[in-house]
Amino acid sequence: SERPVILIKTVPTKTVMSEAKGLSESERADFKKMVSMVAKEKLVDLICSLAEGDAKLKERIEEDLLTDPANCKVFVRSLSWSTTSESLRRHFEKFGQIVEAVVVTDKFTKKSKGFGFVNFK
Repeated sequence: SERPVILIKTVPTKTVMSEAKGLSESERADFKKMVSMVAKEKLVDLICSLAEGDAKLKERIEEDLLTDPANCKVFVRSLSWSTTSESLRRHFEKFGQIVEAVVVTDKFTKKSKGFGFVNFK
């Protein structure tokens, strides 16, 4: 009987980070591409385990989360037709500092469409 042929591809190791300068632009792009292929769940687990032993990393992640606009925008529905952007802002100020509060209006009639958005800082 024939034995299966196994091909092994060797890849030369390469130092991607020098102590003095960090990653070059091309090395960073290559590394970023490689990391993008890792499953999200595995990346979350890896980052969590690294953050457990690194208070600065944990703080940076928390800060990024708190300042990401995607996490600061609230959709508000079922607004009264008389609600204005200013009254919406006044109502939500008690929950935190507001960057913007907008009641969405019809572009022709300028009447409220009954919903809006509040962006917190």
